[in-house]
Amino acid sequence: MRRSFALFLVCLASPLFGQTSTNWTTRTRIELRANYRDSTEESFPLLPVSSESSVPVGQTVGHMETSTPGIANAELSVAQLRLDLGR
Repeated sequence: MRRSFALFLVCLASPLFGQTSTNWTTRTRIELRANYRDSTEESFPLLPVSSESSVPVGQTVGHMETSTPGIANAELSVAQLRLDLGR
């Protein structure tokens, strides 16, 4: 796998060595997006119920509940580094 990747990089970079012009431009872009949630315990009834099998035993209505109440959650949803090389 490493050999095929190295061969791919050599084939990709070989046209760069044939260029005689030195007026290359470079641009970089960094993008970071994060989300934060601090929630309390909540429960909302779901209406209408699609089928009897989706409702817990002994209940007539399904509920949508907070998955982890009282715990603060932070997540990094996008971490991107873009390098642009051109003329």
